[in-house]
Amino acid sequence: MNPQYPDNSHATPPASSGGGPQPAGGWRIWSRKKMIGAVAVLVVIVAAILMLTVGKDMFSGGGQDEASLYVKRAGYENVNEVIGDPTALISKSGSKIVQYAGSDVVQPCTLITIQDVRSAGLKVAASQLPGIVQRFYFDGESPATFAKAPNDFSLPILDDSNACQYSLEDKGSVRITVDQQEYVSEKAINRELEKGYNKIADVEGLSTYQRTASAEDPNTAYFLSAKGAIVELQINTPDKVAEEKILKLLAQRLKSSSSTPTPIEEFTYNSPVFEASVTNACGLITPNSFKEVFGIDSGPLVEEKLATAVGVIADGADNTAPTNKYNFVSRDCKRRSPDPSATAKTLTIETDTYETAEGAKALFKYSKSGTLTSDLEEVSGVGEEAYFANTAGMDNALVVRQGRVVVHLGYYIPEGDANTDPAERIRILTPIGKSVAGKLAGD
Repeated sequence: MNPQYPDNSHATPPASSGGGPQPAGGWRIWSRKKMIGAVAVLVVIVAAILMLTVGKDMFSGGGQDEASLYVKRAGYENVNEVIGDPTALISKSGSKIVQYAGSDVVQPCTLITIQDVRSAGLKVAASQLPGIVQRFYFDGESPATFAKAPNDFSLPILDDSNACQYSLEDKGSVRITVDQQEYVSEKAINRELEKGYNKIADVEGLSTYQRTASAEDPNTAYFLSAKGAIVELQINTPDKVAEEKILKLLAQRLKSSSSTPTPIEEFTYNSPVFEASVTNACGLITPNSFKEVFGIDSGPLVEEKLATAVGVIADGADNTAPTNKYNFVSRDCKRRSPDPSATAKTLTIETDTYETAEGAKALFKYSKSGTLTSDLEEVSGVGEEAYFANTAGMDNALVVRQGRVVVHLGYYIPEGDANTDPAERIRILTPIGKSVAGKLAGD
């Protein structure tokens, strides 16, 4: 059983700006990037021939009609068959207020939400792969803190920042970064402003600085100063009206955050073609999970990557006619040690939630077929089925299926990661896999 994965005309999510290799990369069950490259070409040719000869109804296998798989959204008319719903990702106000070093944390994705970006007239990119929306946030779960150096003149890079980023359909982006005096040196903030930001008129009563876009950096950047926090808005769009709306709203929210704390924004999915619940990957691994692997506390920041779209994937026989299509939603999460991202130990979880267990079973079965997983070891007693593999795009991953969710678990050690014995990795990851499967079974 080979999956038919239609080509996606949209750009894949931007790579993380942090240095160093990352654990358990690729397309979960098979290498996402490699599979798209290797299989998509064949699929597009096959699908085109089939659609010309027998019509699109060939793709409605398993009793699934097109209406159950796809919904059209204004402005996204050109997405192809890999996208079931291009605007499924939404967010809602949470209730959890996090403190760091005795002060309330200002959450960037709450200052500017995905709905705010869309309401301003900007199109968030549609992708079934996680990463179009990405955030690094304080979740208040780990006791660890950053080693803030009072004489540090450099702001942290994106991977080490309290930040939220939305990638746009026109390859632009909106990114909000919050630097608070509790975890960033005041000298670093002042030095950044001196490097090329010009003081402009206050916005909503807040001191505001601007750096104009250039050929070297296409982002227009603003710094807003409020009590106890400096917020940077980097925005890359030709739509200056939308830019002004977002800047003004950001200033209003930042100003009110001095008296009203910003809770963690909760991401969820709302789509008529995916009515089942979607697994929250970050809720499946805890600081205790991290400590089980590395023996130390994870850092205070959590990295989350989200797909904006409901994806559609089809299975078929011998790479010929697709017989069944399945909707799914993908989310990724990482917990790292408090070190700089390039040298941090990392625990990664990647989840694909299918609308039905049949979809998860079908694609899990293919992942074990041997086509891409010749180096594979069955693992018993973890979820409904599990295996460990170390192949291209699926580095040292424990793959678990529980119900309609397929999970990839992996970890990365900065030094000697490639030399780790697979048996040792299985031993370390198995208890976490069991814990994750137990949480999924309880949903």
